[in-house]
Amino acid sequence: MIVFADAVGLGMPSIILHRNLFHYYTAVTLIETGLLFLLGGLMDISSSISFRLTTDRVTKVKKGWDVKEHKQTQLTAASYIIAGLLLLAISLILAYPLN
Repeated sequence: MIVFADAVGLGMPSIILHRNLFHYYTAVTLIETGLLFLLGGLMDISSSISFRLTTDRVTKVKKGWDVKEHKQTQLTAASYIIAGLLLLAISLILAYPLN
């Protein structure tokens, strides 16, 4: 879905402006890949026990740490990281014909 949206987003200005903007496609997908990796990592860190204990001490709110919640957050974060890996692979594959 992300790849299609990027292609349409860069394809329409290319048609309208009569310029080839597809060389920006790999840069856009690399930026999105970095954001997906960052989001997945932040999600995993935010549910870790050390981060939870630190926020409990700082905010004085005892939310606690739950193994089930941590595993669920890790699964969600893993889906973002896998999407980032797929987007990175697509970006690297498409970079060769565009150079």
